[in-house]
Amino acid sequence: MAALYLGARMMSIEAADVPARPSAGCVKNVAALLSLLIFAAGCDEGLEPVPFQGISGTLTFRGAVPDSTDWVRLVVYRDLPTSLLDFFNFVAFSDPLPLGVPSREYSLALPQGTYAWLLAVWKKSGASFDSTTLREAGTYYGDRGPSEGPAPFVVEESEETRDLDLVVDYGRMRSVTELFQPGGPGGPRAGENGAASAGASAPGAGRP
Repeated sequence: MAALYLGARMMSIEAADVPARPSAGCVKNVAALLSLLIFAAGCDEGLEPVPFQGISGTLTFRGAVPDSTDWVRLVVYRDLPTSLLDFFNFVAFSDPLPLGVPSREYSLALPQGTYAWLLAVWKKSGASFDSTTLREAGTYYGDRGPSEGPAPFVVEESEETRDLDLVVDYGRMRSVTELFQPGGPGGPRAGENGAASAGASAPGAGRP
């Protein structure tokens, strides 16, 4: 009897020492944990930041802000508009620019490509959005003079085109309809290089 009892006792101990087979769910959890650890090890330097693609520069403001101002925004065109209808075919525009400040840095995201015109557009308060309520308040000329028209620029993929600076001059704003008279969009205003003297300002120049 003692031998039988001892044999049964040894069998129960051996059975207790055999580890149980893990369940399918446990195996899946372990595999998922290992995958997560491997992914984390490969990302120990963190995620790469998305590069800014667009333009940036400095805006310089001149003159008193008209009381009738609704907003001033930067507007970008791929091609110079040739008619009033084309004037509304812009690629992008900025948020409203600050009013009553001497200067401000700006940035504007844009698709990759070549652009023909960057300008500041002023809108009259309490009026509809059309050619009669809008004024051109400044144009990016780059190294050109105003008589040569707007300076084109290029935005490369994942690149920032810097130093596109322009002056927003509230005292020399031009109506949109005036832009399509001789001189064309972005051409010189009265008093600028290549334009008539300030005493012979074109109709609508500088008047909101």
